[in-house]
Amino acid sequence: MDDSSQNREWVSLVLRRADQPTVILILCVSWLLIGWFVARLGRTKQGIIDIDNREPRHAQLQVDLNAAPWPEFASLPGVGEVLSRLIVDFRQAHGEFHAIEDIKQVPGIGEIRFSQLRPYLVISNNASQ
Repeated sequence: MDDSSQNREWVSLVLRRADQPTVILILCVSWLLIGWFVARLGRTKQGIIDIDNREPRHAQLQVDLNAAPWPEFASLPGVGEVLSRLIVDFRQAHGEFHAIEDIKQVPGIGEIRFSQLRPYLVISNNASQ
């Protein structure tokens, strides 16, 4: 057996001559669909999300002075467990806060700390319910 007959036998085992146009057609259609899909992805507005360059989003935490337990106060910036327990103890001893500024009466909360906490504090109308 010469080399050319061996090559023909190998090729005939893999793909018959009559099947070649069908395989070529399938490959061409596949490449066209892949190209269409890639082009379509490039035109969409969503694209890849670049997390490193996104503008940060912050959740707005608000704590009700007259209803919040000490762990909620402890989640505020600059307030730990000790100060949050002082706020709750002060509220229990002196009654509900009538204005947000009343929190400055709690030992350990001065003007600077109050200005840091002010955006997070609210007094709801139904705190006593």
